[in-house]
Amino acid sequence: MPAVVIGGIDDRIVSLDAHHTAAEGLGAELHLLEGAGHAPHEQQPGVVAGIIRDFVTGL
Repeated sequence: MPAVVIGGIDDRIVSLDAHHTAAEGLGAELHLLEGAGHAPHEQQPGVVAGIIRDFVTGL
């Protein structure tokens, strides 16, 4: 099943290793956003919306 993992490089709650592990386990695309922490959808809503739009369009 297609999946996408979106996280912030500055996330202090979920480690970068955890993001990588989740993406690998799901076989998902991984997007780590610079300048974003634990809530990239709030910190960079336009970027996150674009990632989701591109992902859904590609299904």
